[in-house]
Amino acid sequence: MTLDGIELGQSVSISQINILHVNTKRRLLSMGFIPGACLKVIGITPFHGAIQIKIKGYYVAIRHSDASNIEVFPA
Repeated sequence: MTLDGIELGQSVSISQINILHVNTKRRLLSMGFIPGACLKVIGITPFHGAIQIKIKGYYVAIRHSDASNIEVFPA
């Protein structure tokens, strides 16, 4: 399952990041999106906008298209 399909309030762990664009992947890794990291979806904007996430004590928003390339499993 991928991060874009997670319900609001659900906690998951990252299993794999399948983003090919090097700069985008580097940006996500620097924000703590690494395999094994736990995160919680705290907000979803309408019309496939951003997904708001709490990860490692920080609140971040990522594009829906980027979230669709992050594989997760239930925490």
